[in-house]
Amino acid sequence: MKWMIINKLLKNMFKYINIYIILPTGSLLSRTTTTHDNTASVDVEKVIEAEIQLDSFLLANKVVEKLDYIIENLQSSDNLIKQLSSDINLFSDGILNDVSNISVYESAREKALNLGIYGADLNYLIHFSQTQTSFKYLLTSKQLADQIGVAMAFDQNIIEEYQSKSENKDTLLNIVFGAYKDVKKLLKNNEQFQLSTLVIAGSWIENMYITTHILTTNNSINSREVIIAELNNQKYYLNKINELLTILNQDNNPYVLKVLESFNEINKCYTRFDSSGVNESNLEEFKIKIQESRNKLSHNK
Repeated sequence: MKWMIINKLLKNMFKYINIYIILPTGSLLSRTTTTHDNTASVDVEKVIEAEIQLDSFLLANKVVEKLDYIIENLQSSDNLIKQLSSDINLFSDGILNDVSNISVYESAREKALNLGIYGADLNYLIHFSQTQTSFKYLLTSKQLADQIGVAMAFDQNIIEEYQSKSENKDTLLNIVFGAYKDVKKLLKNNEQFQLSTLVIAGSWIENMYITTHILTTNNSINSREVIIAELNNQKYYLNKINELLTILNQDNNPYVLKVLESFNEINKCYTRFDSSGVNESNLEEFKIKIQESRNKLSHNK
């Protein structure tokens, strides 16, 4: 992390030195440079100071380490869907986030979270062998990825490989997993830590929504007790997401505050169930709280 800070400072220093040399009015003694169209000025000292403050903030709050943790451990909620897919009859397309909803997502933060939701839907569709429908969700995910600046994660090679391997479930899962991993990595490398966290938050809430919906509408499910136990384990992961989003929301963005409010409501359920945890008697209540949060954030009724 320290080397990241040093490299960034060196890049900024050379960037501004080049500006001084190129501009005819530039001076190595001046602290402020002007752009070619004279519409804006850059105070080099202030910019570098802001970079130092940002990196100090990221380092002090261990943002990169915390983001790495939630990226690497998202698979625990993905596996809930995998366990449920042992019975193909449990599939219901009515619980998916419809691809037409993409038109209502306006801000980059909203698009990032719902990119995560569509990613979880893709995981669900592939595990339940709904290949034809899954391709529509892949294209929707690509569209949102393009809009938040990570088009490389879903390039034409990914699309063509997905189409050519449509009969191989494991290959399709690896393609989607790899593309979404690239989304998070590209956002992280561009220091879009909040967007990366929101993509993960979207995948998590959709995994939880699908799982609790299936559990409450089907009583005879293999490994039911194991799946419910894993729902309880997810409270620790939820706390990690909430912690990181809180750290990264220094400007109190309204949409991120809405995400935190929704996730805190889920956390309250976990707190109320603390002595017994999520179980058969309170599963319906838990599912409703998950559903309310997911629908609020994805504009579903």
